[in-house]
Amino acid sequence: MVVDEAFEPLMALVRVTSPLTVLFGSGKGSGAAAVMLLLGLGGAAVCLIAGRHLKQYRFEEQTASAAE
Repeated sequence: MVVDEAFEPLMALVRVTSPLTVLFGSGKGSGAAAVMLLLGLGGAAVCLIAGRHLKQYRFEEQTASAAE
């Protein structure tokens, strides 16, 4: 897994005074916390971009009387 192979060793190499260490720590699970932050930021970016593109469409409810 990416967390075990890349992020855990990366977080172990970061200095104790680093902002990454302050946010996520340096022990077991710190790499997973960093991945969760990246996934959350990526998901928020996708939602914001998709929301901008979908703004051009408008939902109009069709009622029975309007269809006749």
